[in-house]
Amino acid sequence: MDYKDFDVDSWGRKNAFHFYKKFDDPYFNVTANVSINNLLAHSKKNKQSFFLTSLYVALKAANTIDNFKMRYHGEKIKIYDKIHGGSTLFYDDESFGFAYYDFIENEQKFHIDSQALIHKANETKSFDPSGNREDLIYFSSLPWISFTSLKHAQDKLINPSIPRISFGKYFKDGSEYKMPVSVEVNHALMDGYHLGLFFERYETLCR
Repeated sequence: MDYKDFDVDSWGRKNAFHFYKKFDDPYFNVTANVSINNLLAHSKKNKQSFFLTSLYVALKAANTIDNFKMRYHGEKIKIYDKIHGGSTLFYDDESFGFAYYDFIENEQKFHIDSQALIHKANETKSFDPSGNREDLIYFSSLPWISFTSLKHAQDKLINPSIPRISFGKYFKDGSEYKMPVSVEVNHALMDGYHLGLFFERYETLCR
């Protein structure tokens, strides 16, 4: 969990930070349909979980944008060197649990390590919210629904600066496969511009 303190006073967004930090609900959410032709082909060719492939690419894109690595630290901000992933897991008894994936650049090792974590969680049906960990992005998947919007449950005890990314059911649109991707973030830490950067980089990595 390597991080450093972020100098809010010299930040061009400091006024927006102090303004939105006072909000009872500072989150905003954007959902967009992302082209995934090559991402889908890549996961099938390498016999990889499409969900883990999508999660890996999302983490890779998010780690290029400082705002996605910022977290509240009292009245201050800390910025992590690297952000990792946590996700819900759907079990065969229709219950769910959680898994946590360390982001590493080596995609093959990321998949091997992550699949091992998922296998272990499925065996034990573990339920570990790990609410104290902040160096994460929360991920979820709704592969049954090509949603157009999404709202997450909130808990005031969880650090409110952690982004949430959800993947929906992909669909065919002409010659392209597309997938709805929902990104929910804290407006005190970023604006629509930063979400635009994320979607641009995510879609670029999917091509």
